[in-house]
Amino acid sequence: MRCRKDAIEKSFDEVKNLVAMKRLHTHNSNATDDKLFCAFIALLMTSEIGEKLGKFMRERNYSKAALLRQMEKICVGVSDKGWRLLNPLTKKQRTIM
Repeated sequence: MRCRKDAIEKSFDEVKNLVAMKRLHTHNSNATDDKLFCAFIALLMTSEIGEKLGKFMRERNYSKAALLRQMEKICVGVSDKGWRLLNPLTKKQRTIM
């Protein structure tokens, strides 16, 4: 039971810090619902990253935040012909991919 509680607390911490959900002040309930839905989707995504890349992150001593910072630097351009990278991937980004 304790392990599950720790996982839940860690998930809420990730929502608060990684997804910038420290403050949930909105002016209408639709905006609140939308913000909570986006936070939920982001939580699912960060949980999936932790599950799929957990071993990789432990081996290379990466945190989820460090991993996400590297991936945020990827720039993609979209046109009617499809998408393409605007900058080449760095060695770290290729390793993560």
